[in-house]
Amino acid sequence: LFRSKEEMFVRSAYERGFLYFSDHAYEKMRKLKISQGQVVDCIKNGVLVEQQSGYDNEDPRMVFYNGHENSFYVVVTVTAMDHLVITVCQTDFTKWKKKGDGIERIK
Repeated sequence: LFRSKEEMFVRSAYERGFLYFSDHAYEKMRKLKISQGQVVDCIKNGVLVEQQSGYDNEDPRMVFYNGHENSFYVVVTVTAMDHLVITVCQTDFTKWKKKGDGIERIK
């Protein structure tokens, strides 16, 4: 399984103390009853399903998926030093479809 330097950098952010959660992410986690530990585990061990270049002047992002059971995904910025968990979302299967262990956006 090939993992890019950027992916390894983001996946190791928590251990390095550089993973931060936005207020929006905390709000979504509360609504979905998802713990910070579950989110960290998703970033460390989940399936990388998308890499986004970021909108307008935003930082690039990675989308990690926790798996098909109680599925959710996490959007994390890919910045030089700090990584911000932007949001945590319940997987909407009208917008995503299962693909192997991961998901892909329905075009």
